[in-house]
Amino acid sequence: MYFSYIFKKWDIININIPKEITMNNVFDGIEMPMGLGMALPKNVPALDMFSNMDASHKQAVIDYTHQINSKNEMHEFVREIAEGKSFM
Repeated sequence: MYFSYIFKKWDIININIPKEITMNNVFDGIEMPMGLGMALPKNVPALDMFSNMDASHKQAVIDYTHQINSKNEMHEFVREIAEGKSFM
């Protein structure tokens, strides 16, 4: 297990993150757009789904994000990834 710390206001929250959901395994050397990189960790099922995709599916997800114009659209897209509606 890896440990990650989340700073919320002035409190520090210690959470356990499984080794298989670390940044090195998720991104596999593929450059991640900032919006997607910020939205995926907020939705663990989507992050897990993305991390299990092969490189071509990951690239298709990344390519699609270039059409997204708002934070809300990105969160909706990430929710769809979690539900298996996108790119699986």
